[in-house]
Amino acid sequence: MYLKAGTNESQFGRIACWTLAALIMFGMLSWWHPSYDTWGAMSAGLMVVLVMWLIWRLVGGDRTLPGNPLQLVVLGPAAVMAWHTASSIIHDPAGQSGMAGAMNASLLYHMGLTALSVMLVQSLLHSAADHDAVVSVAGLSMSLGAMFAVLLTDKPFAAQALVLTCYAGLAVWLTPVWRCPGRRKETHWLPGARQLAVAGRIVFAVAVAAVIAHARPRESLPAIVISAGTIIFCLLAFRFSGWALASVIAVMIGSGATWAILHGEFVFDAIGNPSEAAGIGENAFARLGARDSGLAIVGASTGFAGLIWTTAAFLAAIVLMLHQARQLDFPGRAAAATWACATALIGSAMLGPAGMFMPSVNLALGLTWGLAPAIMGSLPQKRTGLWLAAAMAVFLLLLGLAPNEGLAGWGVDSLGGSDKILHVAAGLLAGLTFAWFAGMKNTWLGALAVIVVVAAGGVGEILQGQFTIRGMEAGDWDADIIGAAAALVIYLLCRGARLCELSPAENQKPVEPG
Repeated sequence: MYLKAGTNESQFGRIACWTLAALIMFGMLSWWHPSYDTWGAMSAGLMVVLVMWLIWRLVGGDRTLPGNPLQLVVLGPAAVMAWHTASSIIHDPAGQSGMAGAMNASLLYHMGLTALSVMLVQSLLHSAADHDAVVSVAGLSMSLGAMFAVLLTDKPFAAQALVLTCYAGLAVWLTPVWRCPGRRKETHWLPGARQLAVAGRIVFAVAVAAVIAHARPRESLPAIVISAGTIIFCLLAFRFSGWALASVIAVMIGSGATWAILHGEFVFDAIGNPSEAAGIGENAFARLGARDSGLAIVGASTGFAGLIWTTAAFLAAIVLMLHQARQLDFPGRAAAATWACATALIGSAMLGPAGMFMPSVNLALGLTWGLAPAIMGSLPQKRTGLWLAAAMAVFLLLLGLAPNEGLAGWGVDSLGGSDKILHVAAGLLAGLTFAWFAGMKNTWLGALAVIVVVAAGGVGEILQGQFTIRGMEAGDWDADIIGAAAALVIYLLCRGARLCELSPAENQKPVEPG
């Protein structure tokens, strides 16, 4: 008996969607402490959802990725960090410089998790923009989790990122006040019920903002300034043409650059004094820590090149999405402006003190930026899956040859695991990703891709023994093989699931009586 075409894809998509939603809500409520166990838990959750996403794509026969402007923001610093990591492997295989190579892959790993969370949210939760309940629960999780963390934290240096995240959650909570663009089903309200619901949202937001402002008045001021600036910028973006808006942006950038030149010492203290064009890589962590801002970390590790790229691409991403929101009606523009405040606030939290060290901020960034295109009415953009396959290949190569796994290894250790778990996960993710990309139409090519992953794991162990101090271990390759074997089994099951469905053409055939 055959199933209707798309049945398996729909079921696997729902499972992956709700798993990701539960992970994000739980993480934003509880993972505010910057510790290795919270990073390990978040990483494990995202990897599980990635496997589900690959299964969903395999069953559905889709070999594309959703495009998001934040991917461009991450691309520049990630490329610089990949160059630094490769250079340290070649010139300092023993890891004698900086922190003994212990963090050679940590920042790169962090950027990968950020890009992954955005991609998964945009792909799996894109329809959440049409449902007030999902957006409301997300805003509550983000704002209440951050608020309680602000009130209970014993780390004052983390207060700024928490306050910004709380205000970002309130912006998410207020977005359903406006009718979001692309809504497929209008909610039927009783007379006066909608006005009462809107008033309740506003009262709750004002109450939470008042509590935060009273508890942390100094940290609340930047959030208010960022929100006001974003709203003013939205008004300009919706009112003026592209050239007029570009002129305004040029004036703003020129004014900022002039102020930076006149206050150079203050600016360098804030961004970590990036004395080199490309920074010093993750050796910057020898003098930087959680008390420093994300801008300081990016500036010191990737230099002026990464810092300029990050800030310029961040602003350009918001401008691009707002420019696409110009076509919406007034409620749609109001929703876009409210969500733009959320993206600006959470981006500032990530680049502020301690922001890059809290997993919850990473998840909140993935949620706001992942849903931003849908909220702002942007047309869906698809990218080839080669980007994911290439990124995974480069990262696994650098992680395998680095003197230490850094954040990835510490997260596993904190949960009571060993590096063998990392090798199993690497074999599973790499095998399934390459089988998905290469074997969408030909099962033999998919199986061959898994075999290539197994061979690459063996070659990597040989190179690791020759060029690093970690040595070559047969047990690591065995773990790679176990992960790749699991990927092959999952891939074949997905191919079988597709064969159990009728083709779309067969679904359209009339049923003969009988």
